[in-house]
Amino acid sequence: MDFKARAQMWLDSPKVSDADKEIIRNSSDDKLRDMFGGDIAFGTAGLRGEMGPGTNRMNPLVVQKATVGMANFVIHHYGEEGKKRGVAVSFDSRHHSQEFAKEVCEILNAYGINTFTFACPHPTPELSYTTREMHCCAGVMVTASHNPCVYNGYKVYDETGCQMVYENIDMLMKEIASLPDFLDVEVKPEEGTVSGVNTVLGENFDEKFIAREASTSSLPGERHIKIVYTPQCGCNVFLGPWALRKLGYTVTSVPGQDRWDGNFDGVHFPNPEFPESFVKAEKLLKELHAKDPSYVIALCNDPDADRVGFGFIGSDNEFHLYTGNRTGGLLINYLMTMRKKLGTLHDNGYIVSSFVTSNFGADVASKKFNLKVKWVPTGFKFTGYMIEHTPDEPFEFGYEESYGYITQPFVRDKDCLQSNIAIADMVEWCYRNGMTVDQYFAQLEKEFGHYENVVDNIYVNGLVGRQKMTEQLHELRVNPLKVIGGDKVIACDDYLERKHFDLVTGEVTPITEIPSCDCLKYFFKDGWLACRPSGTEPKCKIYVETVSPSEKLGQELAHKIIDDFRSHLKLDQFQKELELLSVQD
Repeated sequence: MDFKARAQMWLDSPKVSDADKEIIRNSSDDKLRDMFGGDIAFGTAGLRGEMGPGTNRMNPLVVQKATVGMANFVIHHYGEEGKKRGVAVSFDSRHHSQEFAKEVCEILNAYGINTFTFACPHPTPELSYTTREMHCCAGVMVTASHNPCVYNGYKVYDETGCQMVYENIDMLMKEIASLPDFLDVEVKPEEGTVSGVNTVLGENFDEKFIAREASTSSLPGERHIKIVYTPQCGCNVFLGPWALRKLGYTVTSVPGQDRWDGNFDGVHFPNPEFPESFVKAEKLLKELHAKDPSYVIALCNDPDADRVGFGFIGSDNEFHLYTGNRTGGLLINYLMTMRKKLGTLHDNGYIVSSFVTSNFGADVASKKFNLKVKWVPTGFKFTGYMIEHTPDEPFEFGYEESYGYITQPFVRDKDCLQSNIAIADMVEWCYRNGMTVDQYFAQLEKEFGHYENVVDNIYVNGLVGRQKMTEQLHELRVNPLKVIGGDKVIACDDYLERKHFDLVTGEVTPITEIPSCDCLKYFFKDGWLACRPSGTEPKCKIYVETVSPSEKLGQELAHKIIDDFRSHLKLDQFQKELELLSVQD
């Protein structure tokens, strides 16, 4: 159906609010095309998009259709038992999140399905924990994670507490696809259905969850370091400090960011990957450190509390931020050292890492601790799936470069509460041993060499931009690159086609251990480059790793490779042209 015709149907529908109709009437054709030119689709983390009217936006009608699909999934897959087991539902602090979550519970209850939810925003990892602890058959988390405040989303979980993947997500998608248009979906089934019960979980449940989180610490003794903390106005306003204080840490939250706020205190990208998220935390840490040197670390979580970044006062008395790759390698070294000391490290254990994550942590795990490394696609659901489907092998650690970590598998998603504790304990251990974090890292780098990782983003807003990105990636598949940034490409992995190309021998072999996903990875003698469209944001992500004798040389090589690859991808010029047309319109 033409996008203008779909827009008119929304204008004619009594289900659409007057405010949304006004937005539709005042939108340009390009804007309407983006709003109605397609249906919002499941990505690496479920539904996610800008809020507003339209089939390609997050709004009550989209939530309703997805939830009726979820209800049918539970009924058709689990039957009456599934109705009783129910669905766990949580939400973040974004605009409309609570309303969307209320809508989810009411629809599921109308279909006779029990729900377990919370009275206020609660973290994504607790949603995963709740699904497992309450033996639910599914879970829903209303969140757009670290996206800007104009976004919202809808993450779906299976009975293992892992984000849905493979067969389950396929079944859910089929249920949703079988439903009528957004405007015609019946949110209530036929008369006679016994209503499901909505149970609101309270503080006692939170206490149980926090106690389990605190148990992940393997560091005994009194805590000496003090922590500056920001939840960025998200879910972890209360639970984040609670878990750390339970272990004896002194925690000072950043004023203005220690409350629920759908605008995230003006932070555009509330993502620990971005220095913008640390501006106020850095300022506060420096002020407190000047008065009390035991204030040495700042922790930052994203709004749904699954990611964590940290900054610290280094040996030069300056503030430093570490990447997810560097943090992951440090945590692996610290945690496995402690477990080895305590006798809890398994001889046949493994870690899980995404294939766009640095080899640094993998090398520490395999070469120093003799652990296996299981590589998975981007998206922590694949880590959760790996844990669930390798029960005979002991899990030790899982992470992604995008600041997501898990130290124990009672949660099957990245968990910033576990991660907050692990990072704080590592810094405390350094403090007890007369070291700063950078000195600890220098020891490890001396042992393993310098791994330089750079991540770059090319934003391609709108459906037209995304189509162009798909076209350019297809062009690279048809005409593979042989040299990037002056470095000869020796091999290439096409994870969409699941083929490995050896450019030295010309041999092509299948990739069997990793499922199909839209990503290209090029290998050089001392490093690699990977490129994939983001499943959660309108952008193309470029990852580069170089292994070199020095940080300076590594950075030079990495940026040279990125600059050359961007020119091959041809998205920068296209985005400029798109923006110019938008201004002219």
